Amino acid sequence: SVYLYGPYAEIRQIVVKVRNDTLFISQLGKHPTPLRHVIIRIGVTNLHRLWLDGESFVEGVSLKSDGFCIRAEKNSLAYLSGPLRLQCIDQRDTARLTLFGVNAYEADIEAKGNGWVRVSGQVGLHSVKQSGKSDVAILGAYSTGLRIDAHDAGTVSILGRAINLQKVKAAEKSRVWIDGIASHRLEALAVHEAEIGLLGRADIVKLEAMNAASIFARTLIAHTLYARTSDNAHMNVNAVNKAFLDARNRSSIYFFGPQAILSSFADGDSTVLAMRSSEQNRASAASSISDNGDTLFYPRYEQPSWRRYKDVS
Repeated sequence: SVYLYGPYAEIRQIVVKVRNDTLFISQLGKHPTPLRHVIIRIGVTNLHRLWLDGESFVEGVSLKSDGFCIRAEKNSLAYLSGPLRLQCIDQRDTARLTLFGVNAYEADIEAKGNGWVRVSGQVGLHSVKQSGKSDVAILGAYSTGLRIDAHDAGTVSILGRAINLQKVKAAEKSRVWIDGIASHRLEALAVHEAEIGLLGRADIVKLEAMNAASIFARTLIAHTLYARTSDNAHMNVNAVNKAFLDARNRSSIYFFGPQAILSSFADGDSTVLAMRSSEQNRASAASSISDNGDTLFYPRYEQPSWRRYKDVS
């Protein structure tokens, strides 16, 4: 069902069509002006796709879907709530999307431009791609295999539990922050003044930072760690079994794990520095990062409650 409310002069400019189970709503004219006094009310039992263009503003309440994708372009704005089985988000230009209470399994999110994507609920993720200055924020995330690619000064922030992060790349001043990692094998690359922050646990971790980039992984407890910095990059890292660190060309690595497990190399202009005494390192390794209300900014190392890592893949 579709209902139109507003002045007749503006309603007559709206075209409503239904074709192949798809509802099309558009405005007449090659260069239409915004209709600020018209409300279009749509009732739908199972929403599969939503495509927003132009200056559209959409509010959706108690929405249901067994498979939902949304695409938003130009200066569109949407607030959607309900147990949508989210599959994909395609955000472009200055579009702004906010979704509440979604139920996703392996969603793909792509954000391009200068807008934002904000999603909360039970958000199963497969991939996140960010470019431009867009911001992506996910609350309640989990994943059986997540890959992240970020570019061009935007931000990706993900908070959840049991996030099997596999690969993350940040470039060109972008920022990626992930809280709730539980991975078997994790790879991270930061280049060109980008920043990556990681919190959680992983068995095998490979980190690389170059061209004045930074990786903040002090709150990522790795079993075996391989880390490399070069060209004015910096990294904070942690491990409990083995750590192999390599710093070159005016770069630095600060290691917060036990010094006995550290194997390091640094050329004449670089630094690999062990930051803690053996007693402090044992306390850090025994603490729980994910179960005591810790965040990337406020780790509670003093509360011991070690639990062995369990692979979720």
